[in-house]
Amino acid sequence: MGRVIRNTDPAADYSSGAKHVLDVIHEILARHRTLEQKWTSKKVKLHQRLALKLFKEDVKQVMSWHVIKAVKF
Repeated sequence: MGRVIRNTDPAADYSSGAKHVLDVIHEILARHRTLEQKWTSKKVKLHQRLALKLFKEDVKQVMSWHVIKAVKF
């Protein structure tokens, strides 16, 4: 069995640990950006669907008013 030799230099340990922490932080930030982009895209689509639904309801009301009043355009 091979023995693992650990670096006993505190500066090297700190540097290695700091690099690892920064790598993890960068990964988290990248995932956060991706998630935020997806959320923004879905939010825009939801607002567009709501606007379309409201428009359809308005058209439905106009058409029913048109039939009730027998108004010709």
